[in-house]
Amino acid sequence: MKGDTHRPRRRPGTNPTTPEEQPVGTRRFWLLATTLSVALALIAAVLAFVAVVRGPDLVSASISPTRSVTVAGERLRLRSRQPLAEVSADQVRIEPAVPCTVTTKDSTLTIRFTAPLSYDTRYTVTVSDARSRDTGTTLDWTYAFSTPSASLYTLLAHRGDTAAATADAVLRASSEDTDTSAPADTALAAERLSQFTVAGGRIVAVSQPEAEAPRLVTVPATATSPTSGDGTTSPGTTSATADAAAVQTPAASTIDQLRASPDGARFGYVVSGRDTTAGTTYVDALFVQDAGDLAAAPLEIADSGTPFSVQDWRFVPGVAAVVVLTTEGRAYLVYLDADTAPVTLGSFAQLIDFLPGTTTLAVMSNASEVLIDLTTGTTSPVAATVGETETAIPGRRTELSADGYLMELNQIEYGGGTTRITTRLVHVSAGRTTAIAEVGPDEGEVQGSGVSPNGQYAWMTVLDPDAPVEDFSSGASDHATTTVYDLATGRQVAQVRGSGPSWGIA
Repeated sequence: MKGDTHRPRRRPGTNPTTPEEQPVGTRRFWLLATTLSVALALIAAVLAFVAVVRGPDLVSASISPTRSVTVAGERLRLRSRQPLAEVSADQVRIEPAVPCTVTTKDSTLTIRFTAPLSYDTRYTVTVSDARSRDTGTTLDWTYAFSTPSASLYTLLAHRGDTAAATADAVLRASSEDTDTSAPADTALAAERLSQFTVAGGRIVAVSQPEAEAPRLVTVPATATSPTSGDGTTSPGTTSATADAAAVQTPAASTIDQLRASPDGARFGYVVSGRDTTAGTTYVDALFVQDAGDLAAAPLEIADSGTPFSVQDWRFVPGVAAVVVLTTEGRAYLVYLDADTAPVTLGSFAQLIDFLPGTTTLAVMSNASEVLIDLTTGTTSPVAATVGETETAIPGRRTELSADGYLMELNQIEYGGGTTRITTRLVHVSAGRTTAIAEVGPDEGEVQGSGVSPNGQYAWMTVLDPDAPVEDFSSGASDHATTTVYDLATGRQVAQVRGSGPSWGIA
């Protein structure tokens, strides 16, 4: 018809050139693609904005709670998604309070505890205004963790007429048991126990029946055994006795100075005597055993193949090493996992002990007590004794820090042809003295005192006033009581029969 517009025919296979000419499905595809592109662009813009305004999230944290209660220097590492600006110590708060240092590297904040932490305690760490190095935004962090609890073990050793009918025992109680009347249970029972330690989740003890050579016996520290309620057991009647296994040691006439490393990974002992099977004679030889593999042979501590003749020795906290003092009075640092020669430390009269959880060792040198930092090799004097008078004589002293210690002060009274002694246990820190306990002459005689491996608790063992006279020198402890105090407050927290307390981490 005239006036009509003739549309040219499109060749097969060609696409429409306008939306109206496109099929409906094609138009929907392009509409969806356009919508998605716009949405993705908006999301990207939002994420970019959030990245700018969002603070550095705390994404992970790591710490070894068990190591934190055995040595100073354990590290808590807090990690962020973003690199961090420097965090100052003022921004970090720890409850309960504990001394620490703070370092920042990339996205990790490291808090190093400069003292061992307390057993069975929940710590909360708060970081205020952790700042992103890239965006400048800040966030507050909070992280909490709990440390393991500890069990208290003591030795109940019988001597005299009761020894034939009653086995000696290692008793187990809570390290903070406010019910001091509750009986401890028997963790290990064996004949004539002289000493014990706790390592690798096991109790290891020296047993020497009459007319027999000494041997090491062991049971799991977590095992439960029947008990009479007062710690007494009969030989062969408890599962602790039946389950006790012998630890293979060199045959010897004496086994002494049994100790465990602070982390419980190893224990060691000193032997003397002739092993007729091996044809070897041991003279105060020190052996160290892997507590996790009792079938492995113990390591004899030697210098270039020549065994040390050991007067005294200690495990170094936090390091696979021991310090030995030879019978000639020479001290050496010996690494257990490295093929290196022993390091000479000098000549000393006595090893006293390490400050709790540290590599600082107290020794007697030239009739004076000094501290040696094994990390730096530097020496320093100990804090001066306070409270000494003409009638108050210092007794046992346990070093706690460069300016703190635990000490027995013996107040002597003369009159009526008798001498009466009152012993006070005091805690001295930065020149300030806090009374922990007092034992009058009618309450018994103090046999020993000290602190837990992490320095949290003080303890004192008292021999009952009606104990047989021979108990003062025989090693008997069935008439002894060990009382534990919170060192920070002086509060009594536990009491158990026996002596020679040892702490095992649960």
